[in-house]
Amino acid sequence: VFIDYKNDIQQMNLNNGIPLLYKKNTENKTFSLYYILDMGTNNDRKLGMAIDYLQFLGTSKYTPAQVKEEFYKLGCNFQVFNSEEQVYVSLKGLADNFEKALALFEHLLTNAKPNPEALTELVEDILKTRADAKLSKNEILQGAMRNYAKYGPKSPYTNVLSEKELRKIKPTDLLGFISSINQYPHRILYYGPEPTETLNLTLNTYHITPKLPKAMPPAVEFPELETKENTIYVVDYNMKQAEIISLSKGEIYNKNNATKIALFNEYFGGGMGSIVFQTMRESKALAYGVNATYGNPTYANRSHYISSYIGTQADKLPEAMAGMEELINNIPHSENLFEGSKIAVEQKIRTERITKEAVLLNYEKAKKLGLDYDIRKDIFEQIQALKFADIENFSKQYIKGKPSTRMVLGDKKSLDIKTLNQYGKVNYLTLKDVFGY
Repeated sequence: VFIDYKNDIQQMNLNNGIPLLYKKNTENKTFSLYYILDMGTNNDRKLGMAIDYLQFLGTSKYTPAQVKEEFYKLGCNFQVFNSEEQVYVSLKGLADNFEKALALFEHLLTNAKPNPEALTELVEDILKTRADAKLSKNEILQGAMRNYAKYGPKSPYTNVLSEKELRKIKPTDLLGFISSINQYPHRILYYGPEPTETLNLTLNTYHITPKLPKAMPPAVEFPELETKENTIYVVDYNMKQAEIISLSKGEIYNKNNATKIALFNEYFGGGMGSIVFQTMRESKALAYGVNATYGNPTYANRSHYISSYIGTQADKLPEAMAGMEELINNIPHSENLFEGSKIAVEQKIRTERITKEAVLLNYEKAKKLGLDYDIRKDIFEQIQALKFADIENFSKQYIKGKPSTRMVLGDKKSLDIKTLNQYGKVNYLTLKDVFGY
């Protein structure tokens, strides 16, 4: 079952041209409402903090505890989320109370009052989260080090407020953005039983927007680094294992390769039945964790990335790196596994059901990639026609022999630096280098 964006989603405009994407809920009496802004911490580093702060605020009419109580009585709740490039504010709950919940939600957005104590706690929570991040191997490697490999020392990951800046922030600095959410360009997603005519009237009554939207602050650009030569970065960390991620920048997003990418990832390195997992872990016992994929970007103007991961004992590092290098440059042929991989990709699409509000969110995801249809349809229709030679040629064209940036996390005293030097110039980084704080 594929999504038909044109028939499954109704598109209309509210007052002042605010886009509304609508999908009717015919299953029950609940609703989900989203306000989406195409701006994030790349536009303003305080923005994420402001979004988090909203959950702890009261208004001229309600204390913070009373706000929560009023939403609870209505059987509704709101959530906030932000990334480097977007803000999502959502309201969900019982459709019978939609109008009352919306009125309360809009009242909170436009009449939020300062809560100095909550801000102090929020700052402390942020600082504790940052300190904890430096103790998490996964966050160090997959968060900080991966971003360093992709962008260098200045990235969306390191684009954060310093401790000094955090402690200087005043409640009014954050309230300014909260009260302006409706003034910036945004769109609304609605999934619920409300008829479109009633929904339009309710939103136009309570969701007040200016005739001319407020200009968004310009976003800081973080260009993806070109992978021109093999480079090794080592972060010294007290651990018995060694963990390595390797990144290599590929071409700009190409939807025409979607089927080959899906099959390559399934066959080569995306799961427990893949070539990489079966060879590196099951057959040779060179790694306790391993994968290798050709990743898809989130936006159409971003690049695919060749990415691999090895988690191994420090003394097995030379053999593990050599094994992965051999597999990537000379993809083994197993016809049984290849045919099984085609069936696996097909079966996943056969059994996957994107329903309810997920249809609207899937459309948002597709739009970022410049797609106006469900890309899974292409994959499903094309997958069985592919031969192993297609995947082999794809690998030769986009993956084999490409220079890479390898990030190694481990105890420097236990790492075989001589072996690492064979794969590129070794550079040493600190946690402060990769985290930016």
